[in-house]
Amino acid sequence: MKDLKHMEYSFEKKKFTDTDELAYNGKALLNNLNLTGKDLNDYEPDLIRTFCKTNIRNIAWYKKRIKTENTYRKAYGFITTVLLVGVPILVFYLTLYQSQLISGRASIEKENTFNMEIVGSLITVLPTSVLALHKLVSSWIEKRKFRSLFHQAKFDLMNILFALVDEHGRYTGDNQNYATSVGDGVLSDDLVEDLQRGIKESRVIVAKETKTYFEMSATPAFDLAGTLANSATSAKSLFTSFKSKTWKLDALKKEQREQETQEKAVQDDIAKKSISLRSRLFKLERLANAEGRVCSKLDPLEKITEADRTVIEQTAYDALEAEYEQIQLDIEELEFECFELQARLEYAQRKAT
Repeated sequence: MKDLKHMEYSFEKKKFTDTDELAYNGKALLNNLNLTGKDLNDYEPDLIRTFCKTNIRNIAWYKKRIKTENTYRKAYGFITTVLLVGVPILVFYLTLYQSQLISGRASIEKENTFNMEIVGSLITVLPTSVLALHKLVSSWIEKRKFRSLFHQAKFDLMNILFALVDEHGRYTGDNQNYATSVGDGVLSDDLVEDLQRGIKESRVIVAKETKTYFEMSATPAFDLAGTLANSATSAKSLFTSFKSKTWKLDALKKEQREQETQEKAVQDDIAKKSISLRSRLFKLERLANAEGRVCSKLDPLEKITEADRTVIEQTAYDALEAEYEQIQLDIEELEFECFELQARLEYAQRKAT
C-alpha cells in the first residue's frame, strides 16, 4: 500500500481558513488512515464524523482557548510591567513639576500649597484605585489556572488521535498495519472498536475538563474594604518612596504660616498706625477749633490798649494769650507726630505690597 503524505489537521495549521472545519478534519483523518477514496459502509462515515467531533474538534477548541489564555497572561504581564515602571515615574514627575511651579517665588500663596495638597491627594488616590484593580485582576488571573487544564485535555485527546493513526494508518518500513481488513473500503473490526473507544474516552476527557473548568471559574471572593485600605497604604508608601526631593509640602506649609504671621503683624502695625494717625488728626481738628474760639475772644481785647483795659479785661487777656500759646505748642507737636506717623504708615504700606 502506498504511504500517503500526512495531511495536517485544523489544529496543526498556523492559520486555518476552511469554513467547514469538521469536513476538513474528516478528510484529514481518512487520508492519515489511508482511507482516501475508499467506499465506506453507511454507518462508517458517521463514525468518522463523530470521532472528529469528539476528538479533533475539541483539540482545535483547546488550542484556541490556550491561545486566548496566553493572551490574557501576556496582557496582564504587560500591564503589570507598565504599572511597575510607570507609577514611580508618574509620582516623581508630578511632584517635581508641581514643586517647580512654586520654586523661586518670593512668597508662598495659599493657593500654591492647596494645589500641592490636591496633587498629593491625586497621586495617592489614583494609585490606590489602580493597585486595588490590579489586585482584583491578579486574584482573577490566579483563579484562572486553565492553561494547564486545557493543555492536559488537549494532550490526552491528541494521544488518542495519534495512537489511532499509528495503529491503523500508514505503514513504516516492513511494519505494515492497514486500516482495512480486506482492502475493499470496509473498516476493520479493530479500527471500528478503536474509533468507538476513542469517542468514549474523548467524551470522558472533555466532561472531566468541563467539570473542573466550571469549578475553577467561580468568581473569587474579594474584600473590597480591606483591599482599598491595603492599596491606600501601599500608595502612600509609593508616594513617600518615589516623590521628588523638591517636594517639601510640610516645609512650605510652615513657611506659609510664618509668612502669614508676618503679614498679619504688618497689617496689625498698619492698622495701629492708621488709628493713631486718625486720633492725632482728630485732636488737631479740636485744637484748631479751640484756637478759633480763643482768637475770637482775644480779638476784641487786643483792640483795647493795655492802658485802657480794666483789671478784669487784662486778666482775661493774659489767660487767653497763655491758652493760645499752649494751643500753638500742642498743634506744632501734633503736626510733627502726624507727619512722622504718615511717613511710617506709607512705608509700611509700600512694604506690605
